[in-house]
Amino acid sequence: MRPALATTAPRDEKDPAPVRIGFFSDTYTPQINGVVTSIKLFAEALERQGHEVYIFAPTPRQPTDTDRIVRIPSIPFALQPEMRLASIYSQHAYRLARKVDLDIVHSHDPFAIGLFGLAVAKRSRIPYVHTYHTLYPSTCTTSGRRGSPARWPSACPGTSATNATWSSHRPRRSRRRSRSGA
Repeated sequence: MRPALATTAPRDEKDPAPVRIGFFSDTYTPQINGVVTSIKLFAEALERQGHEVYIFAPTPRQPTDTDRIVRIPSIPFALQPEMRLASIYSQHAYRLARKVDLDIVHSHDPFAIGLFGLAVAKRSRIPYVHTYHTLYPSTCTTSGRRGSPARWPSACPGTSATNATWSSHRPRRSRRRSRSGA
């Protein structure tokens, strides 16, 4: 049985509105690595500031998972069983993302769940930001691929050499006020 995400009461227009942030990553607990550590630290810091962070990550569900951690079906990667290969789409996760009315999507890798986050942002017409936590051009070069970072995306299909990318679609209009009151 999957737990439902907590929804919040309507926001008071006089108080600064917290931002509802969706983190999308193919790497999360039970793995222990820099990506997982970064996601957990970012989420904790943002929540201390009053924001709501929802983490979309691969199964398996962990005993420490809260109702704001949404697990997407995955299977172990044959060559590295601690890594997971996730489904590129989850109807359940998509419905929950829409239900909590995310304000922004932040993906943490360019794989299945990161691409799912991009699709959620585009369909919801909300801003999207992506962070690379791994130097993919260096990884690609050391694994036998050659070429400069400018040529690297063609050497490693499905990736980009940029460090952060904002979606190009126009954000939806919001009735909520931003922290600056605009």
